[in-house]
Formats: sequence, structure tokens, C-alpha cells
Amino acid sequence: MSTGAGIEYTCNPLFDHYDFSIEPEQSWIELLVEHAQLIRDNFGTLRLWYSGGIDSDLMLDVFLQNNIHLDEIHVNMHGIPGAQFEQQYALDRLKNYADKLNKVKIIQHNFTKESLYNEYNRQNWTWKGSDIPSRCFRFTLFPYGREEVAPDTCDIFGHAKPNIFKYHGKWYAYVLDGAMHGNQMEGLRGYRQFFYADHPLVYIKQLHMVKNYIQSHYPTDQINKICFSQAWGNSVANYGTGRYVYNPMHNLPKGVVLGTKQSTVSHNNQTHYFINHKDSAAFESARNDNDLWKIYERWRENADYASNKFRPWLKLGRWEMDSVGVFDKIYCLDENISYTVDQLFPNGFDTQQIIKNQESNN
Repeated sequence: MSTGAGIEYTCNPLFDHYDFSIEPEQSWIELLVEHAQLIRDNFGTLRLWYSGGIDSDLMLDVFLQNNIHLDEIHVNMHGIPGAQFEQQYALDRLKNYADKLNKVKIIQHNFTKESLYNEYNRQNWTWKGSDIPSRCFRFTLFPYGREEVAPDTCDIFGHAKPNIFKYHGKWYAYVLDGAMHGNQMEGLRGYRQFFYADHPLVYIKQLHMVKNYIQSHYPTDQINKICFSQAWGNSVANYGTGRYVYNPMHNLPKGVVLGTKQSTVSHNNQTHYFINHKDSAAFESARNDNDLWKIYERWRENADYASNKFRPWLKLGRWEMDSVGVFDKIYCLDENISYTVDQLFPNGFDTQQIIKNQESNN
């Protein structure tokens, strides 16, 4: 970044061997089961990271409902009681699956206030290797990679939801590096698999599923507003890509208070930012707990530092709202062609301009 040289990113070299305009004939579940079995057949130890969120929930169901053996299931408790309702849901669901988990090791990582403080009690992260701050105060970085495992170990994560938009009458899919760096070897720490991204047909299938869902549920002039909205990751992409296919009653425990639904809150003469209700719930817990608040303030110092460092590339200019991303190719879903972001948008990728373009063409 300091040299000003261009950055190139390739999320999956296999993507270039596929026509993104053709929806795979196999069903969504057939593709997911095929992918799960392929991972099982190629690795000695499978470790599934289960948060209780809708993405990892479906991933868990694909393996267990189809009797594809997992060696370990990891649940990351992040140490903020008011914001770990999904993780509690995960533990409850695993109890319901007890008959299928006799030979599976369940590992619960319990972050505490002390471990949170130790993690955040550094002034200005080094920004080297894995030493990059979480965008969320609730500690969402996995303890993955902090121990050595056998080289044939595969860590499986429930990433990533697709991103699409419509431009000059055609549908496109775009990929950012932050969501799609799964299938890679990392020294002595085995492999990572992003379950919804590393199999090209799985990824292409969900692109067409969500495109069809949007076209059947929203007026044409509102399409890009939906595609670039906060509702995208929280609901539209979930329903549009069959995340509820095994568990239509996926739910949070009764009585959960989600905190504010706003993306910002004013407190102590500062504006505080949240990308979703889980982050706002963590904030609510912190401002009612003196020890947590001290940890939050240290994390906030680093979030401010990151926001100032990367402001031109951040949504609302804040680190909490979106990560810095590098584009891979933008794939067309209506014809077999792809573009770099500079080819398709020589004046820059501006979501507001894309929305206005869509509205003016209807």
C-alpha cells in the first residue's frame, strides 16, 4: 500500500474454468453433500467451527444429516454474556444431536474478560501476519492457528454469502478477498475450507438462487438497494440461498434482547458503530459492566486508529462497518464473461452510483 503499486487478488483459480452464467443442474443440497463428502475423503481430520449462526447451522446439518463424519466441532464463546446467544444456541443444538456425536470431540473455547483484555491491551496493532484487529468488539477471531495440527487437518468455516448486483441490465457477482481466502495451506496448521465458496459449483449455484429469489420478491427498481443493504447479509441472502433448508425453525433462544437495531449510537460524547445486532448487544453489555467497558475503550482506540489509517476505503469511514477489500474478477451471470473492477467501473466501484443507474433504467 505504501508503494502505490496495484494489488492483484485471485480468490479461486478454479473459477476461471466455469461459466458463471449457467446454473448447475444439481440441487443445492446435492451440491453441499457432494462437497462435504469430498472434504471428508481428502483429509484425515475435519474440524468444523460452529457458531450457531445460520451459515454454520446449515453446514453442521449437511454433515450430520448425511452421516459424514466430523472429528471435532469447535464452539467459540467470546466472553461477553449478553452477546453470545448464538453460541448458546449452538451448544443446545449439539445436545439435540447427541446420538450422532458419540465419536465427535466437542471443544468449547471460553474467552473471558481477562483473555479479552490481554488480546486488546495493545496500543496500535502491528498489522503484520495475523495480528490484525477484529472489526467486532465481541471477539470473533478464532483461536484457529494458535496451535500446531497435523498437515492433513482441515478447518471448515461457514463462509461466505454471495454478493451480486445488476448493472446496465445484466447481473454480476463480485468477490472480495476478506470473505474468500479459504482453500489454502498454512504452514503446520493444515488447511482451511470456506464451505460455501471453495467449491465452484456450490458458489455458482447460490449466486443463481439468490438472483432468482430477488427477481421474484422485489420490484426491479429496488434490486440494487437490496443488494447493497444491511438487510442483505441479515435476511435476503439467507432466504435466497437455502440456508434454512434443513432447519426452517432456526431461532435464537426465547427472551434474547438484541439491543439496538441502529448502526450507530451516541454515548459519552462519541458515536459508536455496529455492523449487526450482535455487535450492538456486545456494546450494551459493555456499557453496563465497568470491567468490560475498560476493555471496550482499549478496543475502540485501535478501531479509531484503523479507521484513520484506512478511511478512504471504509464504509462510513469506520473500521467497524466494513473491512478493506480487494476485488477479484467480477463475473457476469447472464453471459460467459468476467471483468476486472477497473474494466467495468473505470471511475471506481461506487454502490450509490450503481443504485442510481439501476433506478434511472426503470
